[in-house]
Amino acid sequence: MISCLNIDWLSFFGSCNEKVDGALYERCPRNFGTKIFADVIDYKKDGEVWFTVTKNPRSAALADSLAIVKVANFVLYRSDKFDIIKNGLKDIGFKIKGFSRLDLCLDFNYFANGYDGHTLISQFLKSNLLRNGRGKFSIQGVQKFECNFEYLKFGGGNSEVRAYLYNKTKEMQDVKDKPYIREQWELAGLKQDVPVYRLEFSMNSDAVKNLQNTETGTASLSLSAIENTDNLSDIYYCLYDRFFDFRKNNGTKNKSRMERVDLIKREEIQVFYNAKKYSKESGRMEKILMHNMYVYVSKYGGGEESTYDHSNALLNNLIEKTDMWEYVARKIPQWDNEMKQ
Repeated sequence: MISCLNIDWLSFFGSCNEKVDGALYERCPRNFGTKIFADVIDYKKDGEVWFTVTKNPRSAALADSLAIVKVANFVLYRSDKFDIIKNGLKDIGFKIKGFSRLDLCLDFNYFANGYDGHTLISQFLKSNLLRNGRGKFSIQGVQKFECNFEYLKFGGGNSEVRAYLYNKTKEMQDVKDKPYIREQWELAGLKQDVPVYRLEFSMNSDAVKNLQNTETGTASLSLSAIENTDNLSDIYYCLYDRFFDFRKNNGTKNKSRMERVDLIKREEIQVFYNAKKYSKESGRMEKILMHNMYVYVSKYGGGEESTYDHSNALLNNLIEKTDMWEYVARKIPQWDNEMKQ
């Protein structure tokens, strides 16, 4: 099983005595808050948001000093992420008291037993496989001439731990392409001509506390613990072992005595941090804009030379800024066909 493990969401609770003389990031308050916090402040560098702080609770039940900081997603895929986090939080005056939310994700093409994500979900729906324990689940998929299952979730909004299995390739195609994740897949040796699936565990602050009290004692959580790649793999395997335990249904009443399906092997959980370029995210808006600009340049390229040059330069600049050369190359035949119709 070829896989790569990463942190996909990281936020802390603590206090934020903001430094007005911070040298690393530009302080950019938003003109609106949230239901819980009155103030939301983005900290930017080079036009990108690297940290977001929410502070000043609206409820008197919460301590006035309580604040939460969220680390930007692209930072979490960098090889120097922990240096950035430590220096950044020091620069903005944030003191950590604990985790607010921590998401760990494993990307792969196939499980250790050869299943892909669709096969596991379909076997679960047929009750050929059962998840050990109880709990609610939800499923999403696409129906054409057959049903293709692409998303399985265990746990609700109040659950301490939620488990997600989904087609990450399709999500990035449909929602937001993240070239820095594709770079990590390439580094790990994942195939990209077949779907890459993601098994993700999302933990709130209560789950983090409970995970520290496991019998094995291998899942101690702190910033220094998740900085160690071996610890991170141990923590992830602990989550998989407890919350994604599937058994072969043999008709007996006790699921815990059914034969277990070995989906992940601890020694095959690999951690790869990007050491190359860190491309910016590109979403639906950028894709639509590129499509429209390509059509414009193609249709009116024979017109006024200066207009064509400017439009073409703008298109290429957008592609370069978002690092979507591969996306555009794949789409050009489709766009050309659209213009012929």
